[in-house]
Amino acid sequence: CFEADWTHTKMDRVLPDPMQRAALKPVLKRYYPVTRELFRLYCSASTGDAFFISLTLWTDMRRDMGITSREKDAILDTAFIAANVELEEDDENPDHALCRYELQEVLVRSALILYPPSMSATGPASSLELLLTRHVVPAAMRMFGIDNPLEPFSNQFRIEQLYAVEVETVFRRFWRQIVALFRRFATSVDGSAKMFLSITQW
Repeated sequence: CFEADWTHTKMDRVLPDPMQRAALKPVLKRYYPVTRELFRLYCSASTGDAFFISLTLWTDMRRDMGITSREKDAILDTAFIAANVELEEDDENPDHALCRYELQEVLVRSALILYPPSMSATGPASSLELLLTRHVVPAAMRMFGIDNPLEPFSNQFRIEQLYAVEVETVFRRFWRQIVALFRRFATSVDGSAKMFLSITQW
């Protein structure tokens, strides 16, 4: 998943130096589980497309994570605009919203703005590490109530609360009603026999 996102970013334009990109990539990859979950969280707050982050949501996200500076807020907004530039036209990627791989890029751009490489010992990779450890990780720990944001935790709710004998007992008791509800609102996709419940139907 991370490798696919990395391939789609314009990181070669953000950091033309291949050595700097090579140093930065493992940092971004190490924290990918938390940035991916944050992307999902803020997408769920969208009033439009549920798979993208608008400028308004990105601004909320920045403020929630403390990625803000009175002197640099306007410049930080340009990071959003720059990350949205498409080198090839893509109808499935809105021009004014971030998809998942664009979030990775905007975080790097924001790190370079908030923590210029000249202020860090090891250049852009260190700038990104500062942004992630000082802002992104603490915010994620607070929002998700987790202790280790570097591990995939989207399944944490299922493991800790859903996959339990007591829950299964309740589901079994009301299973016929649950199935009836699903069949009432679910629809097929592309005419197949499989039925799904979209976010709109939910």
